[in-house]
Amino acid sequence: MELPVGMGEMKKANTQNTILAIIRKYGELSKLDIKRMSKYSMSTVLSVIDELERCRYIRYSRTGKSSIGRKPTLYTLNAQAGYFIGVEFSAEEIHCVLLDFTLKPVNAHSDVIDLPEINAQSVIGLVCDQIRGIAAPLGAGWQKQIIGLGVGSPGYVDEQGKSLYYAYIRDWADIDLKTVLEKEFHIPVHVDNNINLLALAHKDVSGKDQNFLLLSIRTGIRFGCVLNNSIYRGTRNLSGEIGHTTVYPGSRQCRCGRKGCLESEISNYAVMDKITEGISYGRFTHIWEMAGQQTRNITISLFARSVLAGHRDSMELFDEICSYLGGMLAQSVNLFNPSLIYLRGPLTEVGSLLVDKVNEVIARHSYSASLEGFELRLSPFGVDAGAIGAAYYAMDREFQFVSIPDSVPGL
Repeated sequence: MELPVGMGEMKKANTQNTILAIIRKYGELSKLDIKRMSKYSMSTVLSVIDELERCRYIRYSRTGKSSIGRKPTLYTLNAQAGYFIGVEFSAEEIHCVLLDFTLKPVNAHSDVIDLPEINAQSVIGLVCDQIRGIAAPLGAGWQKQIIGLGVGSPGYVDEQGKSLYYAYIRDWADIDLKTVLEKEFHIPVHVDNNINLLALAHKDVSGKDQNFLLLSIRTGIRFGCVLNNSIYRGTRNLSGEIGHTTVYPGSRQCRCGRKGCLESEISNYAVMDKITEGISYGRFTHIWEMAGQQTRNITISLFARSVLAGHRDSMELFDEICSYLGGMLAQSVNLFNPSLIYLRGPLTEVGSLLVDKVNEVIARHSYSASLEGFELRLSPFGVDAGAIGAAYYAMDREFQFVSIPDSVPGL
């Protein structure tokens, strides 16, 4: 049967991507290994290996061992075949990474967003500057070496990668960031919500049971959901907005216009507002002294240090935060039945105390069967995890990610 126009190329690309994914996952492999794992014919494997070598995606690694016959040639990815850039940002921070073709870091940079005016135009300009800076090790003409640029944008991002709205950057609405960056750099750009890409970065460390939630607590509060080994995005890529669920007895005004949202009670801004208000009434004296009696110096890190020191006012606020957080996570455990939930954000500087307190609340409000095998963990990654996830996303989109089994008989 003759394939429709274009189908032959799609089938060829899928075959190449499958073999690339196998080599990426398992490292040095012979042609026979690849045949066994891919279930392709040897003639197909030989043809694809030749093509991937010609494109410099893979290279000869070494000669393997064999007790009989000819020793096998082993192949591995060519680290210099091309590079991926990942960028992730919010209203407060920006993180960038440059990864080689094996997804090993070549360059990384994180910075606090400190602009005269934090609006859409100034933040996009900063993103462009950071991309140029992170690619500097590649030298002049670096764009020719970039296979893809992944961007984790905050707020609401639709299925086409268009940034719909983000409350914490002025004028951040209906921004086609993909088109803007492709026009600026002339490289393929792939945009998704930054918390989705944070979750993507956590997939490889979550074990074989790929059903987990990642809760980011920063300027906003959002879930990244990995269900059945895939990012769950919802109908319009807007899933995970747990920050705008109503919590009781919460009654503070949220930036969305409603009252009692989880975000208005435990987000970074909400906690710092509560501390600032408390200081005006003579509370949080330890934090006030730690901040040098300067409101602008009040941070979640200072709050975490105060909690760990056992300061009474901070402990009372911490208990309130854990009550709100644990109650919401208990409902999420009942609803999604995940194997684990990651917590991420400056609040996690409190460490195991946060996990213990929240677990107590989850245990009181969750269905007992849903807690079997469940674990609450702090994110194991550093500040550039979102940028790494964005670079992974660029790789996935350019090479059409395929799932490879965790183990293959005979290897």
